Amino acid sequence: MAMMQIEERLPGFVQTLMSSGIDLHALAHKLHKPLRTLWLNQDSQLWHLPDELDFFPLVCASVSSTEMPFPEYVQGAGDDHESWAMGLSAELFWRHRDEIMASPRIASETVQRIVAHNRARHASLMTDAQSDSSLTMTTFELGNTNVSIVTAPNRLKPSCLEQLLDQYAAVLDVSGHDVATPDLRSSFLHLRVQDAKRDRYSLQKVLDRAVAFVHEHVSQQRRVAVFSSPEPHAATCVALGLMVRWFEPDGALVSSCSDVAHVAHSSLELLAGWRVSGTLRSLARDSKAVTKDVIQQFESFVISRATFTPPPRLMIKMVTRHFMTAPEMQPRVLREWWQAQQSQAITK
Repeated sequence: MAMMQIEERLPGFVQTLMSSGIDLHALAHKLHKPLRTLWLNQDSQLWHLPDELDFFPLVCASVSSTEMPFPEYVQGAGDDHESWAMGLSAELFWRHRDEIMASPRIASETVQRIVAHNRARHASLMTDAQSDSSLTMTTFELGNTNVSIVTAPNRLKPSCLEQLLDQYAAVLDVSGHDVATPDLRSSFLHLRVQDAKRDRYSLQKVLDRAVAFVHEHVSQQRRVAVFSSPEPHAATCVALGLMVRWFEPDGALVSSCSDVAHVAHSSLELLAGWRVSGTLRSLARDSKAVTKDVIQQFESFVISRATFTPPPRLMIKMVTRHFMTAPEMQPRVLREWWQAQQSQAITK
């Protein structure tokens, strides 16, 4: 029964992949053999695949038990990696895969040691970077959108900002640090985005302003750097919000909205969030056209053009909620915050 249900959904799965925004043509040119799935669960015996196969194996693993009559389903094991991966990223796994897989019985201890060592190394990089952060900045360009995601181990120092402004028309800093904002109102904006565990709505509070600032420049074919540290998660979510609101799946600006940058800019100057949301959403892509599939499509577009670990699912959910929920239906804490910001802007 389950196999029949999956078979019926296969055309939809294929269509989702084809419309994901991933460069499938480039991937197809690298594949000289077909793909074939192999399944692993708790009841499977681990095996060693031969070096030469007439296909590329895609190993699908499940931690859920299939033992009857009481099969056990482990919810979230497939995607909520923050809750079970112990800090192990995909990059770290592939770098240390032989060491991790050598002794499955002590794999947890091995992972903990690797993650601890990587965090210590990361902390050392942050200390060393205090003298010259430009040496540790990493940049990911998002196709032809004129938007780049930039990250570094530490906060954006004046020397690094100067370096970025030599390359980009504008810089948006969405790090969680407090910074001294330079007098560059048209080319630099700092919006503090804290870790979701500290402020669950931190990203949503500033997302409209962030998107408006970036759109003001990219609509005029100017390059923008979106910076966050020490992880690129906040910058990635801002880039995702920009794509959802103002771009087509192929990375082109929504043509009907390319002449309203001045509205975005004036709204940004006058108001801090609440009315910006209403103004921009009425001009950009219709909110009713934003679905989970649309957001997932743009998420694939952004993530496939970078090599870092994707943002936590909680942050992606905040972006989804922001664009799929009317302002008046948002959580009360958000509505009150937006209204307070609006009142402050008006009194100024």
